[in-house]
Amino acid sequence: MRTVGQQLARRRKQLDLTQQMAAERIGITSTTVSAVERGLNEIQRSKRADWERGLDLAAGSITRSYEDGAPLQPAAPARATPAPSSDPDEKVVWDMNIPESYRRDIIEILRSAKRGNNAV
Repeated sequence: MRTVGQQLARRRKQLDLTQQMAAERIGITSTTVSAVERGLNEIQRSKRADWERGLDLAAGSITRSYEDGAPLQPAAPARATPAPSSDPDEKVVWDMNIPESYRRDIIEILRSAKRGNNAV
């Protein structure tokens, strides 16, 4: 059975990410990625969702792996990408240097908020 750190390293490599690239996606330092992968540090509960988003893992996957040794689970396939529109707010989001999954989530929130505002 692989440790959580070994599984995280394997997942990072599956995504063809360096430790630095993974760190940028997660919002931490590459030193932290290295320490976790080598089993020197355990990921704090408050940071696990960031790791899961950064490495495209299912929500709660890291906690389950720490608690009962369950293998890490990839996130469900991504929803269809919303097409860029003429909406200026959405254009700003599309130009952001963030993971596409974050863009989709932000655009979904924007569209939902606008529908809510129009319904009033």
